[in-house]
Amino acid sequence: MAEREYLGKWTMTKLTALTPRARFDILEKTRNTRLGTPETRSELIDAITVSGAIFDSSAITNDDPMTLAMEAIVNSPAGRAACLNATLAGLPALAEVEPMIVEACGELYGQKHMATQQAGAVVGRKQIPMPPASVAKTATLWKK
Repeated sequence: MAEREYLGKWTMTKLTALTPRARFDILEKTRNTRLGTPETRSELIDAITVSGAIFDSSAITNDDPMTLAMEAIVNSPAGRAACLNATLAGLPALAEVEPMIVEACGELYGQKHMATQQAGAVVGRKQIPMPPASVAKTATLWKK
């Protein structure tokens, strides 16, 4: 029995053999094409998502709207409290603020542009002024 073929003659064997970046590229092309029908595109998208890890290795920038949204959440009173609660519970600070980020950013969070890595950087980016005689102007504050 022949393996099922999806739009573009993709099979599960071919999809699982790809790198996460290649799967991401096919996913994006499938989402942005008019080839096939909505149903055949949806079937291929479903197959890609279960075939293995998917990520885009290009990072969002610090001035990207998603980064700015994450910073606003992390720096809000509720976001700071969530980070502190996670830290006190022995978890990464991102652990309790991430649901807020997911709610604000939706499916883009974690799906593309290294958004989860950027969220980790945003949480760890709390900068405070250095002493006046220092060369650096700001540095990250660490707590026990």
